[in-house]
Amino acid sequence: MRGNQARKHKFFSMCAILVMVTLAASFFITPSTNGKVTINIGYQSITAQTWGALIIKHQHLFEKKLKARYPYIDFNIQWHDEVSGSVINNNMLAHKYQIGYMGDMPSIINLYNGYLHEEYNSRLLAIDGKGLNGKNQSILVSQESGINDIHDLAGRTISVPIASSTHKMLLDILAQNDLLDKVEIINQDIPTAYNMITTGKIQALAAWEPYPSYLMQNDQMIRLMDGEVTGNDYLAGIMIDDDWAKKNSEYTSIFLDSIKESHEFLRNNPDESVKIISQESGFPPDVIANVLKNIDWEMEITSSNRDTLKKNYEFLYELGFLKDFPVEAYLNTVKGKN
Repeated sequence: MRGNQARKHKFFSMCAILVMVTLAASFFITPSTNGKVTINIGYQSITAQTWGALIIKHQHLFEKKLKARYPYIDFNIQWHDEVSGSVINNNMLAHKYQIGYMGDMPSIINLYNGYLHEEYNSRLLAIDGKGLNGKNQSILVSQESGINDIHDLAGRTISVPIASSTHKMLLDILAQNDLLDKVEIINQDIPTAYNMITTGKIQALAAWEPYPSYLMQNDQMIRLMDGEVTGNDYLAGIMIDDDWAKKNSEYTSIFLDSIKESHEFLRNNPDESVKIISQESGFPPDVIANVLKNIDWEMEITSSNRDTLKKNYEFLYELGFLKDFPVEAYLNTVKGKN
């Protein structure tokens, strides 16, 4: 009798343990009451250096990898095409986006936001596109401007988005040619600047790809100077909300695999990449094909890339866009806040 009771007790104890394990597993794998995980990603189809995002989006690389690892979860990946890195930064700071593709200057500002704001932590997850030595940035003038040499800009007005890598490129070129105090620089987005050139209100603009190639397509503009003369690499960063990343380390690892696959696709399938990017961005295929030749797709945060980003931080600091913060620590790993 006692043996039967002992067996029953053992049986019910095992059942209780199995129920608890099942409930615990169910709790662990179910991210919300409806079993759906939503991940928001900001990107910029108007910036060639971040076109790696278009490959992941169009090919559903992230979703496929997530589904293979978690077949029981309903993943909802929301892609947000924004006009600038600052818009993505604002949404990441508000915890609306978990991942953001942006240029190197906005990437530094994202890290600075992580330092400045107690409720937000930032991490540089990877690099997307890279223009070696300043490729993919240019100074453009109208075909009919009569400007044929960089020194012809003396006394003229040049438009550039202030605090961008292209702004830094422009200032470096002007300094190299003793023109810093001989031109007027105004802050405008590139479409506005182009409209002002066509009406003769300004004489030059500085822009990043694909705008230069697009504006030169029908002989509307000519390239006066290429950013490659500066020797400064032009990077795009992939930023992540570090608090979210730590809570979702497996999702983060899967996204890193997606970045790697997108870069391999861009390197190995140039014709298909052109079709996808044209479809996603609206830029003509011949423009995209020309631009892609000058982009290196490397995701590693190398010492060289860190040095480039540190120089960009110094540029933003000198402009007064941010105050002193331990940028080097943030480029290596996120440090605890004071």
